[in-house]
Formats: sequence, C-alpha cells, structure tokens
Amino acid sequence: MGKNKGYKSMIAVIVSIVMIIVLPVSIFIGARKTVRYRFSGTAVEAEVTAAYKVGRSYHTEAMYTDEYGSVYIADTIYNGTPSVGDKFTGYYLPEDPYQLYRMPPAGLIVAFASVMLLIFVVCLVVLVKNIRVHRGNKLLSVYGKPVKATVLTVSRKGSSFKSDCLVSFTDENGTLQNAVVTFNKSIPVPDSECTVLYCLTKKGKLICDLIEL
Repeated sequence: MGKNKGYKSMIAVIVSIVMIIVLPVSIFIGARKTVRYRFSGTAVEAEVTAAYKVGRSYHTEAMYTDEYGSVYIADTIYNGTPSVGDKFTGYYLPEDPYQLYRMPPAGLIVAFASVMLLIFVVCLVVLVKNIRVHRGNKLLSVYGKPVKATVLTVSRKGSSFKSDCLVSFTDENGTLQNAVVTFNKSIPVPDSECTVLYCLTKKGKLICDLIEL
C-alpha cells in the first residue's frame, strides 16, 4: 500500500470540494451583472460612437436616446469586439444612464454554461471516486490483512514501471478472490508472487491494495 496514496486521495477530495463550491460562486458573480441589467435595466437601441483598445480590452462609448427623448453618450460594456457605427440593443439602469450594457451573445452564454457544467460534473466524479478511495484506504489501514497473491495478468501503462495487474489469492474464509492492483516500482510477470493487503466490508465487498516496498 503506497504511503502517499491516502494523502493524495484526501488532497483530491479537498480540491474537488473547493472547486464545487467555487464554481457556482464564480458563475453567480459573473452572471450577476448580466441578470441585473437584463431584469432591472431598460432596453434601448444604441450606436457605437467610439471604440479603442486599452491593453487587451476595448473602451467603448455608445449613443442612445432614452424613453423621454434625452440623448446620452455612455460608457459601454460591449461584450464583444466593437466598431464605430455598430448598432445594438443595450441596457441601462435608471440610476446610472451613463453606463450601457450589451448582453453577451447567446452562443457565448451557452458555451460558458456548458464548460462550467462539464467542470462541475468532472469535479463531482473525482470527489465521489476519491472519497471511495480514501474510505477504502482507511478500512485497509484498520482492518487490512496481508496475504500472498499470484499475478495472473499484467497491463503496462506506457513506458514507465507502472502497471495494473490482476492478482488472485485466498481470503481468510477460504474463498478465492481476484483483484486489480497497481505496481508503481516494478514490472511483475504472470505467475509471480506479491503481497497484498485486503479486507471485506460488511456487505462483503473486497478492498485490496498492493504492499510494495
């Protein structure tokens, strides 16, 4: 059983939990302005009057006429690459008519939401997987029994020494058990022997790991 395996699974659990918490917060912060302008703002037709690059972003100004006929030239959050003369639908808040907001393109919103959802699902899968690994390591550290096992098959992982091997052994009840363990420091051959640590859960599920010196 690898000394760092338990620590790695715990770190993965912590990182996954942090990501699962941070992602919704980040989405909320990122979408807050869009939601505010969309539902609290007033829609107007506007035209870009000035656009120049500042660093990696653009400073944009646009002209629009409000519902009372007043004309404004407003600093504009354009959410895109602006050009002078571009016409678009913008939103302004009654308390700040000199700030205009153009909604991000629908495709960009869908793409952003899809990426965030994918990351969230991946983090959730990693979290569940590593919680199981951590619980398994904890059970092995408390209830694990060492036993000699025979290597049945060897599956190499690239050009490194790492390989997944199917091993067979007889448990304390005299039952023949098969399990997959990972060799990190050596490449075994079929029919060779190794030592594994195993335990059975209350439901009879086998938990097994290699003891590799």
